[in-house]
Amino acid sequence: MSKKPRSIRNVVLALFAFSTIAAFSLFTAYDAVISGYYRGESSAITRIFRPAPSAGNGVRTLTQVLRKLNAAMLHGPEALSDRGFLEELSAQASPFCIALRQGDAISYRSPKLDGMEHFALPDFGAPAEDRPFPEAEQNPRVLFQLDFISAAGLSSSIFVLTAPRDKSAKAPFSKQMLLLAALLLLSADSAAGVFFIIRLTKPLRRVEAAALAMSSGDLDTPVEGDQILELSRVFDALEKMRSEIRELLRRQRNREAERRELIANLSHDLRTPLAAIRGYIDGLREGIADTPTKRERYLEVLGQKIQDLDRMIGQIFLLSTLEAQASPPELRRVDLRAFIADSIEELSLAHGPEEASIAATGLDGTSSDASLFVLADPLQLRRVIENFVDNSLRHSGRRPVSIRLSLTRLDSSSGRRARLRVEDNGRGIPSADLERSFERFFRGDPARSSAGFGLGLAIAKQIVEAHGGSVRAEASGAGGLAIVVELPLNELDA
Repeated sequence: MSKKPRSIRNVVLALFAFSTIAAFSLFTAYDAVISGYYRGESSAITRIFRPAPSAGNGVRTLTQVLRKLNAAMLHGPEALSDRGFLEELSAQASPFCIALRQGDAISYRSPKLDGMEHFALPDFGAPAEDRPFPEAEQNPRVLFQLDFISAAGLSSSIFVLTAPRDKSAKAPFSKQMLLLAALLLLSADSAAGVFFIIRLTKPLRRVEAAALAMSSGDLDTPVEGDQILELSRVFDALEKMRSEIRELLRRQRNREAERRELIANLSHDLRTPLAAIRGYIDGLREGIADTPTKRERYLEVLGQKIQDLDRMIGQIFLLSTLEAQASPPELRRVDLRAFIADSIEELSLAHGPEEASIAATGLDGTSSDASLFVLADPLQLRRVIENFVDNSLRHSGRRPVSIRLSLTRLDSSSGRRARLRVEDNGRGIPSADLERSFERFFRGDPARSSAGFGLGLAIAKQIVEAHGGSVRAEASGAGGLAIVVELPLNELDA
């Protein structure tokens, strides 16, 4: 069972979407984790990275702040209460804030704490586990508390706090993170491009091989599809083109074969009357016809042969015109029953009872099929009936020949049609040759070269199919040949 074709475009878009989401997630996590780490907050990132070293004269970690405080404490409590020292430490400890409480009053706080009048600070001597947690996320959190007695005897505390959260402030190393995200996107896109190139290389080579095979004349090897949706459509189109070219070449070869056969048959069928005409003319010229009766007979045969040539040339011209569709039928609404009745009357007068007995059934109509109207060209339809009757007269092998025409109505799921059946009581043709009856220049008995030119039924088939109908040959119940024609009824009566 073949797999359903999938779209490589979806794979590439999914990979690109994943890389984009990962990049934005990195930005979001960076503000919450990385910048929190540099503010001294504990997070999962602290298990991966060590505290960052000092940057110039600045203080970047809590450990460095504590070292500064311990160094000041060695000089006495007055150093810890010195405003200049506190301002210098606050300026250097940029990720953190410094606050000094003496007694119950805040005597100093970092400029970052300006505007924040109310935030909780632990009491003097309170243990670390009792430090209050900030009520709001943007409030500072106490990281370290150093208690001491000032020179004035006041209970004093120095606090190291996190800086208030400023959502508008840029996180540290934003340029580096932007570069990292860009590299992530570039890597994902590069991976998608490499995957796309590798995935396309092999199918494209198959396309090239199939095209080269077709250009060299190999149209029998089918083009196999591909699992990628876009490439599957290309392979399907290539396979369709191969099939159409193969069918076109087959039809061209058949037309060439038919053309050669047509030329050979024309040469043969034209040679016979021309040879006869030449012989009779030579007889007249050399005086073989030495009596008025012989000369009259020679001239009568010459006229018949010339008439046969003229009729044959006319049939060839008509057949070529029908095949080229150079003269489309002039369709009219024709009452088929009345038309066949008139045709039988004319054919009976033309041939006489000594040649043929022509009769018909189903022309009176019944309550169920009283109207049988078709869209047809009356002249071409008359030619069809005449050719059928002429075929029976020429190939029946007896005189008079009995010709019967029957007309019925067919109602089926495929539509309503009129069926005309023309059959005779002649010797017919073998069942193996029934399908070839409508081929050009076909004769059931090749030895009877003078019986006709083998174009009548071919012309009739072209006319019937131009009217949207069908025609076939079958054995007659009377022992001869039966021709069955089906024509679609006019839509007004269908």
